[in-house]
Amino acid sequence: MKILMVLTSHDQLGDTGQKTGFWLEEFAAPYYAFKDAAAVITLASPKGGQPPLDPKSDDPSAQTEATRRFKTDIAAQAALASTHKLSEVVAGDFDAVFYPGGHGPLWDLAEDPASIALIEAMLGAGKPVAAVCHAPGVLRHPVTPEGAPIVQGKAVTGFSDSEEEAVGLTQVVPFLVEDLLKHYGGTYTKGADWQAHVVVDGLLITGQNPASSEPAAKALIAKLKEAVPPASVKPATNEAGPANTPAPLSEAELKAALAGLPHWQLKAGKLHREYTFSDFVTAFGFMTSAALIAQAMNHHPEWCNVWNQVRIDLSSHDAGGITALDVKLAHSMEYMANKLLRK
Repeated sequence: MKILMVLTSHDQLGDTGQKTGFWLEEFAAPYYAFKDAAAVITLASPKGGQPPLDPKSDDPSAQTEATRRFKTDIAAQAALASTHKLSEVVAGDFDAVFYPGGHGPLWDLAEDPASIALIEAMLGAGKPVAAVCHAPGVLRHPVTPEGAPIVQGKAVTGFSDSEEEAVGLTQVVPFLVEDLLKHYGGTYTKGADWQAHVVVDGLLITGQNPASSEPAAKALIAKLKEAVPPASVKPATNEAGPANTPAPLSEAELKAALAGLPHWQLKAGKLHREYTFSDFVTAFGFMTSAALIAQAMNHHPEWCNVWNQVRIDLSSHDAGGITALDVKLAHSMEYMANKLLRK
């Protein structure tokens, strides 16, 4: 699963002089739901870099298990500090997109051309779009291929008028999420204020408030699992060996593969690549925490040496030998390392 999370870059709460941004729980809870489901997560925002955090979401009273986990997760913090520019991401690279809330999205993402195009492209390709709390405001302008609002006739939810009134910002926000969704033809429902409420209608998944963040993320994961075709009752076999076991590459195929992987080499019959530990954590820490990587290093000392390097060896064929699957994985790792390390 490859999931794109899109956060706001807007930090001004109207003309109040107060700060806003994304709501920490609405990022952290989905982030770890995805991570614990082994998803590959990419973060983006309109301006790229560090998205602004709504300071109220950092208040001790607003902390949850997920936010506390985030505050000890150096790799996740590094990933958040270096989000991609939204205009540079490609919908075809992802299986789904998730928009955390906070008041910020009402000002920038709701009007952002790249966000509008992304949502239209994802839904047009049959890929799910999820948004929680204020983030359903991003559904304001996207339309179907026929030109109808994408929420028209859809069951949806989002931050309720009563919840906005309770936080005293009804006259500050550019629009009310509940009213907006109704205006564009959505069938809006809500639960009790501040209680989890998630609505799934086809490819559209919406959550009402911060408490809905994790349930909305889990609904997105479930939707993605629906899209995975069931395994064949009678697994295919090939001459190379057991069912679904890829054949080793020939010497010529391996030589051609290595030509496209300049940082990799053949070593002891495996594809071999070395990273410094810090680079490895930076490049791949979004898939696991730095602490878990360190724990893995302790259990697998052969992966590291005294110069604090991480050595990766790939060979998926049971009988030995490098397969096309290993080469594909090496290319994927190289792409992520180049992208995140800017090398």
